[in-house]
Amino acid sequence: MALPTSGALSLDAIHVEAGGTSGTTASLNDSDIRGLTAAAGNTINSTSGTAIDFGDFYGASSVSSFTMGMVVGHQIVTTTPQYGASSTTSRRGYDSNVISGYGSVSGGAPPSTPGIGITATNGFLFGGEIHHCAVRGINLGTFTPTLKLSVIGNVTSNGGFTTMTVDGNAFQRSSATFSGGTGSGGNWEWSGTGVGPYTGLSTGNFPPFPASGTSINVVFT
Repeated sequence: MALPTSGALSLDAIHVEAGGTSGTTASLNDSDIRGLTAAAGNTINSTSGTAIDFGDFYGASSVSSFTMGMVVGHQIVTTTPQYGASSTTSRRGYDSNVISGYGSVSGGAPPSTPGIGITATNGFLFGGEIHHCAVRGINLGTFTPTLKLSVIGNVTSNGGFTTMTVDGNAFQRSSATFSGGTGSGGNWEWSGTGVGPYTGLSTGNFPPFPASGTSINVVFT
């Protein structure tokens, strides 16, 4: 369980998070304490004897990853304009929308906002609420399929994780196009290698997601 992100923070609590026993001797220079995983936006210097501060440990965790379980969902929407060709949009993964959403997720903490899937834990994604993790493609023209992760919460910058691994397929945050970061949420989008092509209806694959109804893990590190 991650340390609190604000308020009182004791050396004893930090020691326990690092695997120590409450009430026993500890210091901020201990290797296990300096080995904790820092929360997004913080840095814990692991070099013995270097400067370090209690505030560096807000949100820190002994867990170096966050795993979200997902039952893959699918959505197909066909649009027929008055003029021109109709288009079909296919989405695969998870979306929390209470009316038009698809798929389901588990793990993390309960959301603070009704309709949102889960809240990221262990200091990942700024502790935000994941409401969309899906790939989207359109059968019209040369549209490139995109994989999108959307988080609601205090996302202040392009951070909160290094890699998102979807069913064994790794996507680096540094390779994504980021938008948001104003404190209200953030979106990361990937295209190219590992995203698509769509192989047909909900029973086919739409990389990085397998067929609809399949249970997978999405791991953040």
